[in-house]
Amino acid sequence: MAKWGCRAVAVLAESHEANIARLGVAGACESIPVILQAHPGSEHVACAGCDVISFMSEVVSNGFAARFGQAGGCEAVVTVLRTHAMNAHVVTRASIAVASLSRVKGNATWMGPAGACDALITVMQAHHTDLAVSKFIISAMGNLCIIDNNRERLGTLGACELIVSSARIHMQDLDTAKAATLAMGKLCEH
Repeated sequence: MAKWGCRAVAVLAESHEANIARLGVAGACESIPVILQAHPGSEHVACAGCDVISFMSEVVSNGFAARFGQAGGCEAVVTVLRTHAMNAHVVTRASIAVASLSRVKGNATWMGPAGACDALITVMQAHHTDLAVSKFIISAMGNLCIIDNNRERLGTLGACELIVSSARIHMQDLDTAKAATLAMGKLCEH
């Protein structure tokens, strides 16, 4: 049931502002993290739940990203990354959710203690040659860098080397080049 419920909510939310608002009023921000935590092994729930978080958090000003963070969304998405680290499809969805959530400073702060930096490094090591996955992991790393502790942790764990390596492998892809150069710039800030 959770699998189909999350998928239905994701379909309703995708690029549809009115449905996103309705889902927010209905409590999706508080429900999705709980559903993700209740079904950690389900790749279908993981993908659909991360999609809902990404779609609803796309516009930071609507406040949904902050609500997801307060409801445990950051921890839930990090759990998805850890549980499904070898599944490129799930890692892509979870990385997009991390990137979306981390545009809110409070969420980026919570992501550090939740283990997002370590989880992203682990999945980047496994998927850095996969164009479809690596650009989203790089984007998530870059967004986490708005918090000094995350920037330092990512650097210590080898993000700089992994991002440069992936950028070299995928240098012809504009999206990867953009994500990599932005992340490199954020890693340099102080």
